[in-house]
Amino acid sequence: MNWIFCLMAIEYVRTIEQQLDTYAESKKYGIAIHPRSLVVRDGI
Repeated sequence: MNWIFCLMAIEYVRTIEQQLDTYAESKKYGIAIHPRSLVVRDGI
């Protein structure tokens, strides 16, 4: 059941990253915490 949650989390993170890329602010100020790092921490 865990791998299903991981797949959903990865898709969720991808949509967030795509939304962030549309904002110039995200690249100007930079993202302090990368969403993908949060997923990796939850996986461990």
